[in-house]
Amino acid sequence: GGRIESLDKVNISIFRNVSMEFFEPFIRYASALNGLNCVVRFGNYDSIVQDSLAKNSDVITNKTDAVLVFTPIVALSPMLENLFSTLDEIKICEEIKRIERLFFTVCKGIRQQTNATILWAGLEPRVFANNGIMDSQNKNGQNGTIRKLNDILRDVLKSFDSAFFVDLEACLMR
Repeated sequence: GGRIESLDKVNISIFRNVSMEFFEPFIRYASALNGLNCVVRFGNYDSIVQDSLAKNSDVITNKTDAVLVFTPIVALSPMLENLFSTLDEIKICEEIKRIERLFFTVCKGIRQQTNATILWAGLEPRVFANNGIMDSQNKNGQNGTIRKLNDILRDVLKSFDSAFFVDLEACLMR
């Protein structure tokens, strides 16, 4: 019992619009292997914006060391996930702008509360895009749009100190 408590403490907050609670034992175990006692706090499910802007939250405190953000496209934009092939260019552009504002709002909200490192998991490409093989024939297809959103997220994160993009596409290839 006392061994973990004697390790240096690291406080991690997780914002997500997908269930991530299963991830906690892996984070705590990996941290312990590296000599750290990891305390994990979860924001409310699918309340990323609200949690990032909440003042006097118990999720982000002045002791928070890192904030992990997970926003899979399926939950971030059901429209881009499920209805992509039915959307016109204007609807796609509007949705991209909405998501860009969300990225910025969340980062700004986190940064106003803590200087902790932000690690934001990028959006995963679709294995089975809505338009099948035709998706890869056009850079503006579903996966091209997801790559564009990842580029936007990278750019937003660059505008904040200690904020980093975690490339899930690269992770999936390993």
